[in-house]
Amino acid sequence: MSDFFLTKLLINEFRTFSECEIRLPNSPGVLLVCGPNGLGKSTLFDGLEWCLSGKVDRFEHANRGVTSDQYLRNWHSRLDRQTSVEATFTGGESTRRRIVDQQEIQDGEEPSKLMQSTAWRSPIGDLHNYLLLTHFLGQSTLTRMTHRQATQRWEYLKGPARSDWATEIATSLHGHGNSAEARAFNTAATEAQAEAKRLEDLLRSEEAVFASSRVAGAIDETQLIAQAATVLDDLQQLDAEVTINESPASGQVALNHLSETIGKLRTWLTGRETKLERAAACLRQYNEANARVTELQANLTPATASMTDLQHRVESATSDLKEVEARLQQAKIASAELSSKLAAIETLRNLLDTRALQEKNRIELDSEVERLDQDLAAAEERVRVADKRLRISQSIDARLRTILQEINDEEARQKLGSDISELDERIVAQSAQIESLQKAAPDLVSRLQLARGRQQAASERLQANRTALSSARSAVDQLTAAVVQVAAHIEDSTCVCPICFTDFEPGELRRRASASAEALGPTLAPLEELVQQAQKEVDDAASDARTLAAQESELREAHQQLSALVEERSAKVVRWNASLGVEGKSDPAPTQPNLSALQQRANRLRHWIRIIGEPGTLQSAWSTELLSRNNIGTRLTERRKSRDGEALLVVRAEEDIQFTVGLLGIGNIDGLADELLAIRSQKGQAEKASIDAEINLQRAQAALDGLERELSAAITRQKGLSVALEAARGEVDRTVTVWAGLGMPGDRPTEDERSKAELLTHSHKARISTAEQTMARLRLGFSITLQQDAHKEAFSQLQAAVDASPSLGRDETLQLVRLSQAQAVARAQNYLRAQRIAHTAYQQINQRVGAFNQRYLKPVNDLMNKINRAILTDPDVGLDLEFSRNAVRQRTRPLPKAPRNIENLDPLLVHSEGQMAALAVSMLCAASITFTWSRWRGLVMDDPLQHNDIVHASAFADLMRNLIREKNYQILLSTHDLGQADFLRRKFVAGGIPCVLVQLVGRGKEGTLIQVDDQYSHAA
Repeated sequence: MSDFFLTKLLINEFRTFSECEIRLPNSPGVLLVCGPNGLGKSTLFDGLEWCLSGKVDRFEHANRGVTSDQYLRNWHSRLDRQTSVEATFTGGESTRRRIVDQQEIQDGEEPSKLMQSTAWRSPIGDLHNYLLLTHFLGQSTLTRMTHRQATQRWEYLKGPARSDWATEIATSLHGHGNSAEARAFNTAATEAQAEAKRLEDLLRSEEAVFASSRVAGAIDETQLIAQAATVLDDLQQLDAEVTINESPASGQVALNHLSETIGKLRTWLTGRETKLERAAACLRQYNEANARVTELQANLTPATASMTDLQHRVESATSDLKEVEARLQQAKIASAELSSKLAAIETLRNLLDTRALQEKNRIELDSEVERLDQDLAAAEERVRVADKRLRISQSIDARLRTILQEINDEEARQKLGSDISELDERIVAQSAQIESLQKAAPDLVSRLQLARGRQQAASERLQANRTALSSARSAVDQLTAAVVQVAAHIEDSTCVCPICFTDFEPGELRRRASASAEALGPTLAPLEELVQQAQKEVDDAASDARTLAAQESELREAHQQLSALVEERSAKVVRWNASLGVEGKSDPAPTQPNLSALQQRANRLRHWIRIIGEPGTLQSAWSTELLSRNNIGTRLTERRKSRDGEALLVVRAEEDIQFTVGLLGIGNIDGLADELLAIRSQKGQAEKASIDAEINLQRAQAALDGLERELSAAITRQKGLSVALEAARGEVDRTVTVWAGLGMPGDRPTEDERSKAELLTHSHKARISTAEQTMARLRLGFSITLQQDAHKEAFSQLQAAVDASPSLGRDETLQLVRLSQAQAVARAQNYLRAQRIAHTAYQQINQRVGAFNQRYLKPVNDLMNKINRAILTDPDVGLDLEFSRNAVRQRTRPLPKAPRNIENLDPLLVHSEGQMAALAVSMLCAASITFTWSRWRGLVMDDPLQHNDIVHASAFADLMRNLIREKNYQILLSTHDLGQADFLRRKFVAGGIPCVLVQLVGRGKEGTLIQVDDQYSHAA
């Protein structure tokens, strides 16, 4: 059990507080902070959090780039006061954090050492994380453990879980691939692999060029240049539009020049072939366009004749359609007239049915109105009886209140008489004290005046003597300065006085001047003695005046006290006489007390009230009867109104029936059914005629639509033929233009001219192909020569790679290179094997750490769910914690009647805000009980019941009481609800637990004002 408690919290110039001191008992208990929003409930707990850890969690996301004095210091603070928070614990151990010149300074005990329990062997890393896990619960949901990220939860839990050392060992194996050592493994392996790869590439390069260097048919550079020049001379004989230069005096450049020249010729030849193909296409298009012109001219004349015939047929069909439409309109008018008459007869039948129903309703309402009249008369009688009993009870109650008032007045009068007697005794005693003071100091006023006069005269003499002394001192100082100056200018050899011309020994004048300067000082002594004497007279006179003034003040105060007592007695006498109806007397009027008789009368009246009933009860009964009567009256009025309305509806229905009958011209309503059948038959015939006309109209319309479509198609065909004819003529002209653009002879495309151009192109193509074959032979021979040179270079690189002797043969050198390559591969494999071993060990340790963390979290998980059931009294609401890859994830506990996928969801998606608030409290309490790292078993919870009802608040209070009784906890709570604060305090006090209530009552000029109602605390 812990015996280490917070005993005092001292806050200066911190946010809303100017100065606040709260003292707590050195024992388990509760600090309960209550007040409206915005006054500083959270600020109190923020101050404690800042004092212990140097941070305030709810400000962490917003204080970037801002110094703490800008948001932690009281805005209205005095300049001579520092912002500071000091927390004192059992034994006077304390720690204080303050802000000096924008810098935070920690005084006293170091918080982590002060808080850490001796049984907790592990070092405290981030103290703020420890406190947020086991001690502090913020008001904001974002600061609670249940609402944080899974990785952030592990950051808070990994220190108390004490598995960091195993993680550090795993990391030190460099198996996770991110450390400098792991990268060194990779670098060494990569370098060895690169060396092996370089040697392998050199071997392959040498092998590749060695085989090709042994091929026959090499051509040297001189032969290559000569043969290339011969090919170029032959190509110059072509009438191609390509410029051919002479061959350069270099082998590879000559090959490139020859290749470039042949490429240009190939490009020119391709262009010639393309023009021939386009000329053939142009010839085909020219012949096809001429054929289409002839065909289109032959088809255009019959299309125009067909279009004229269709136009005449469309006009005839339009005339027939108009006649059919006229017949259809006449049939529709006849059918509409019959439909209107049929609807009127149906309406008449409905009116007859409605009138019968309304007559029935009127009769039923007459019966109900008669019954309600009887109920209303009975209710009126009950109201009269209740009203009579109520008036009698109220009359007795008024008389009882009058008598009780008389009793209270008599008791107050007796108390007032006792006070007057006590004041008489005090007045006598005060008068005796004044008489004693006057005897002890007779003529006090005159003596005080004389003493003050002496003091004034002595002060004036002192001032005059000080003025004279100041003047004399100034004159002496000036004279002394002059004599000293004269002496300073007299030389030791001077023997004659410059004033009286008296002869002196050498140096005598200087000695006499110095002696005169020294003799001036003692002349001030008498004046200084006069000043000291005057000062003593002033002090003596002031002492006498103070003594006499004290005596005079004491006597005056005694007179004032006597006057106050006399005034108080006069006021009480006036109140006494006023209660008896007497005025103008200075002494109390006599009275005859009748308290006993008044009490007997009051008892008799209470007896009658018990018999008749309390006015409140009778008032309620009267109100009930009155309400019942009014309800019956209201229902009666409504039924009468409904009955009158039904009667009016019956009359109106009869009028509607007569009007409809007159409108239809029916003499007898009984023959209404026969009339209805006849009209229905006529309407059927009219509808049949309308349908026949509709069918004929549709046929005529279909015929007209068909003719219009044929006419439209004929017009389109005629226009299409005209457009196609113009297009074919344009195509003929275009092919002629293209033929001329291709440079072909003749003003029209012909097959003879195209054949001549094609034969010339084939001849050029054969000569260019011959040149390409010669160039390929030259390139192959020259490449063989280059491969031989490349082999020599590759073999030299192999020798340099292994530092081989130039005298070694090819086989010995290759064997030496392969040996070096094998050694590099072996080194790379050794590095990678060591890294795999480290990585395997890292994974195994991490798996064991994860299993350990999961087992270590299980007690917290089980305890958290037990606490949650105690708070919420609901076994189905909870969460489970599980460790996964440096993260503590939470999921909803399996619910019996919920879908299976619910348990895989985060509780934030399942539970309500109130349930999540209770889970946050459960997690805090479970972590605090499990991770006993701190000597101070404290819980600081800012408004933990903001989402809970009274039932859960009561369960929460019971849990806190158990923690205080069984675990010696100290609980710090806040709430904005004064009723909730009073409920919690009564719960704690009923359990014998000390409870300090701090009320934030308002905001003053410098900061929040608080009120503490117990002996442990004080606030300024």
